[in-house]
Amino acid sequence: MRRLGVETAGELAGLSSGVVEGCFPGQSGYLIGLASGDHNEPVQDRALVKSLGNSKTFFGSSALQSNPEARHWLSQLACELHVRYQADLSKNRRAPRSLTLTVHHLSLIHI
Repeated sequence: MRRLGVETAGELAGLSSGVVEGCFPGQSGYLIGLASGDHNEPVQDRALVKSLGNSKTFFGSSALQSNPEARHWLSQLACELHVRYQADLSKNRRAPRSLTLTVHHLSLIHI
C-alpha cells in the first residue's frame, strides 16, 4: 500500500485499476472491489482449532506462596480444562493426544 501512497481502503478505491495493477499484477480488480465494499465470496466456516488452552497467572501479591495453594490452583485449572475438553469431545468428536504444562517460577532475591 505504501508503494501506492495510500493508507485507507477509500484511498485505494479512488485509484485507477492501471495504477493498482502496476503494483499488484492480476489483482487490481479484486483489490479495488474489496476497497469499494464489493466482496462476493461466500462466508466460510472457521477451521477447528487444533488445541485447547487454559492458563493462570499469579504475579505480585497474588503469587502462590505454598504447595497447598499450588495444588488448589492446579486442580482448578485441570477442572476448567476438563470442562472444555468434554465440550469439544461432545461437539467435535475428538480428543487430545497430549498435554503440556508450563510453570514459571520467579524467585526474588533480596540483597
